[in-house]
Amino acid sequence: NSSAASDVYKRQADDDGETLTGYYRTPWDTLDDKEETIKVVHRLILEVENAGAGSVTLTVYKDLDDTNPVVLDEDGNMSASISLDADDPSKNYFITSVNLAVQGSHFSFKFLGSAAWSVKILRIEYEVVGEDW
Repeated sequence: NSSAASDVYKRQADDDGETLTGYYRTPWDTLDDKEETIKVVHRLILEVENAGAGSVTLTVYKDLDDTNPVVLDEDGNMSASISLDADDPSKNYFITSVNLAVQGSHFSFKFLGSAAWSVKILRIEYEVVGEDW
């Protein structure tokens, strides 16, 4: 299964010379509009603006717990770094993916960076693994 998102999350780099750390956190999403199903998110497909340098940090929250990010994968990583530098410098935007192994019923994705950045979630790949009654 997959869920498409269309919002672009964008932050500027500075304010009168002062570096700003910008973040955006998506609203809670069940991915399939069903509160009772348990899903495993396997991958985020992202469109990223080629800033030439830097990175954005991704953290994931689940099941309406907005204070504790979850482990993202089987290696125990709590965050993932998304490069803002495309392999082809002539491209303004590029597609990348982040592999995950997060199980829950509701999900929220947080992007954080101190450089100017723009990230768009193109697709969230997941599978339904059960129901929570």
